[in-house]
Amino acid sequence: MTTPTEKPDPDRSFVERLLQLVEKHDRGRLAELRRALSPTTEHQAWPALGALAGARAFEREQRLIYLTVGALFALHPAHRAIGNFGVTCRHLARDREDAFERRFRRLLACDSLEDLRDQLAHLTKMAKAADKGVDYFELFKDLRRFRHDPQRVKVDWAREYWSAPRSEEIEASAASGQEVAA
Repeated sequence: MTTPTEKPDPDRSFVERLLQLVEKHDRGRLAELRRALSPTTEHQAWPALGALAGARAFEREQRLIYLTVGALFALHPAHRAIGNFGVTCRHLARDREDAFERRFRRLLACDSLEDLRDQLAHLTKMAKAADKGVDYFELFKDLRRFRHDPQRVKVDWAREYWSAPRSEEIEASAASGQEVAA
């Protein structure tokens, strides 16, 4: 909750509204949002976008960010507070590290939000198939930063992807008898 002196965080409020769609089982809105993954049907997601984010989401520079996060969430609404998208990719790579690394490098090679949206959509589909979560709060924040400093976002994702596993992950894997991929 924000105090009177704090500004509401648009990143948090948009993602919180997305989470409410799942709680309400609003499959219609989620279906509308999924249409944003294709440039030819993206306009069909605008009613849902307006209802969730208001007029601000239609500003030229903001629209693709809101549409991308909304569509990815609608595609795979398994939000987990795990960190940036590099963490999600590290979890995906555990089973198929060599093959997956090429996909991750393709994500890091993206120079525009349009290219990034396509790669994120593919990786989010993989996360859904593998039942891995995505931190949509972090993703929204990163996509907003990407407009101004794409290199920093990609470096942050790379750092998390190629980092050594944290001690909690090692302990959890040891307790379940699984190996931890670095």
